[in-house]
Amino acid sequence: MKSTRIKALFQLIDFLYSNIGYYNEFNQSVIELKNLSAEIDRLKNSNNFFDKAKVKQLQADAERIISEIETNVTDKILTKAAELNLYDTLEPVSIWNLNIHEISVFEDDTSIDISELIIYRDKFSEFKQQKIFSYFNQNKKLELFEKILIRLFANFSEPQQTGRADFKKLTKKLSIEQQKNLFSVLTNENLLSKDSDFDSFCFVFGGDRMPDNFKPLKWLANRQLLRELLVRFENTDNKIPTAKYTLPPYFVNKKDKCITELPNDRPKDLRIEHYLEKFSESSNN
Repeated sequence: MKSTRIKALFQLIDFLYSNIGYYNEFNQSVIELKNLSAEIDRLKNSNNFFDKAKVKQLQADAERIISEIETNVTDKILTKAAELNLYDTLEPVSIWNLNIHEISVFEDDTSIDISELIIYRDKFSEFKQQKIFSYFNQNKKLELFEKILIRLFANFSEPQQTGRADFKKLTKKLSIEQQKNLFSVLTNENLLSKDSDFDSFCFVFGGDRMPDNFKPLKWLANRQLLRELLVRFENTDNKIPTAKYTLPPYFVNKKDKCITELPNDRPKDLRIEHYLEKFSESSNN
């Protein structure tokens, strides 16, 4: 069972993930700061009068950018973290000290929902790919949050298997109308639970951004049929292998157990043709 503090760490990840678009507005500032730092390092040991003057100007420019990032990014992240009671604003090292024990207890919890953990790990992984993340190492408080979040997932890993689906490319791109039609066919034919979250469905089928409150889709038919469906909509850059296929934690079965593998040990389920025909008919209307 997750403690209040572990839940808060997940909420912080949701906050970081949901603001990726906002953080990307500062990409140019991060790039400029990196270039300024490199130029300062190149000139700082020079005894040349003009080089020394240039270093002072470069440092002033760097401080201006740092102030911009601190005000618009760092302070907002730390304010959110403080609201979640993840650190004491008067004691920066508390970022580590307040959370490491809870993480250690969490690691020993055998009732952990691995599918949920993987979702948050992948959200954090996507955030780490953004340019703003490179700034974390330049701010001691953010660097401590980076370390504590990395530690949160350090001892939870999936087996490395050939054919594991990419986080963002499970299926090819679909228009919103195609998504609506496919959702209607799958729910009306009782292949997918009627109370499935549509935003989560759109991410799995043809989307590229996971909603903050992603909910795994409840698949009501057999796994072979799910495999056939995914094959028909597969992303050409990430083809589904003919052997056993390992899924991200996007589906659960009737018993709410995560569907992690799609074997290919049954004859092709020909019902897929019927369902796809209905999808085509609804898309053409």
